[in-house]
Amino acid sequence: MKKFFLMVVLLSATSLLASDAKKAEYLNSIKDVIVTTQHIRDGTYNFHNGSEFAQFAIFEERSKQKRAYKQLDKQYRVAGKKLDGYFDKLRKQTRSLNKMAFQLEPITSFNAYTTLISKMITDSQIAQKDFFSKSSELVKSVSLVMASDLLLLEEAVAKSRGIGSGVIARTYCDDYETDMLEKYLEDVDKYLKSSISMMRSLSKKHAKQFPSNFNKKLTELQKETGQYVQFLRDKIVDQDEISEDPNKFFDDGSQIIADILELYKINFEILKK
Repeated sequence: MKKFFLMVVLLSATSLLASDAKKAEYLNSIKDVIVTTQHIRDGTYNFHNGSEFAQFAIFEERSKQKRAYKQLDKQYRVAGKKLDGYFDKLRKQTRSLNKMAFQLEPITSFNAYTTLISKMITDSQIAQKDFFSKSSELVKSVSLVMASDLLLLEEAVAKSRGIGSGVIARTYCDDYETDMLEKYLEDVDKYLKSSISMMRSLSKKHAKQFPSNFNKKLTELQKETGQYVQFLRDKIVDQDEISEDPNKFFDDGSQIIADILELYKINFEILKK
């Protein structure tokens, strides 16, 4: 019994002993789970509303999701027992939802995935706080912008992509979708401002740690995200007749997400140093 108790204590303490690089890898693996789940959610809503092409991407993303969860499993010693337990529960819930998603009402499926993703982001924030609470100011700030601002921005864009592409596929926007999109676009504006502000401040204060074109990347993200938001407001939100291409709209949103994740990667590499 004493040996068992000692083993549990040692396992729960391993996250305290892991290097910042290992902890950064764990945060990155959480991000991978989140991104694949977003693709599944958004593609499912697109498919439900008439885009047959979306179904092929959904099954590909489910395979990626399984691999992302397996990667998290391999890092359980970094996470510690409590955090590992959170994601074991999320994995089971995700698997169950994947099995029934095509049989659910479109908005029910979308909201169920969104609830799971919200929990994943919360757990990423818990990990960040546990991992880096006693680290340097730079490490704390960089990990915080990764786990909070950038993931929240990326999720706001992804939700807009999902509902927007579904609306386009169906060719009209329902009142509840208008309400959802207006809220998501407010979130995009809010988290874009907070992310840009924090990263500009960090790159100014720690210029040697960031690439020379970092501020240019921030400006480009700000511009392209603004254009995407304006397109949604002008062409999609509250429209009775829509003739846009849902797949192009989905791809455009995915490109913005890719650019956000490029910034995430830059911060990730700083944590690994």
